[in-house]
Amino acid sequence: RSSSDAGVLQSVAELCRMLVRKGGEAMLTWGPSPSADANLNALLEVAARLLGPSLDDSAAFYIGGLLRTMIRTLTSHISPFLTQIVSALLLRMHAAKMPQLRINLTLVIACLAHMSSAGLVDCLNNLPP
Repeated sequence: RSSSDAGVLQSVAELCRMLVRKGGEAMLTWGPSPSADANLNALLEVAARLLGPSLDDSAAFYIGGLLRTMIRTLTSHISPFLTQIVSALLLRMHAAKMPQLRINLTLVIACLAHMSSAGLVDCLNNLPP
């Protein structure tokens, strides 16, 4: 079931951020199936939902913290998806009307630049026109 309630989506983003922060890479193997893919895919689905340009800015407010935590904690696991993440991030930044959301999204770009400026440039070069 999906929700567009801002409070629910903010809580989901915060919960996911705390799971990644406290669980680290080990959280990818939690659950009945010890496959890292299932939990990583779930995190990526949450991020994609919160980066959707049609979603209200207040509902997407905590996506920046979740993405920064994922980038710092799960770097090797999400690196294959960075181009898609950056693309969705830039589209959301363009659609955002709330200045604080734009700042939060800019901090994600800054985090990526700090971790690997060459990697960020590669991502930007691989974006469709």
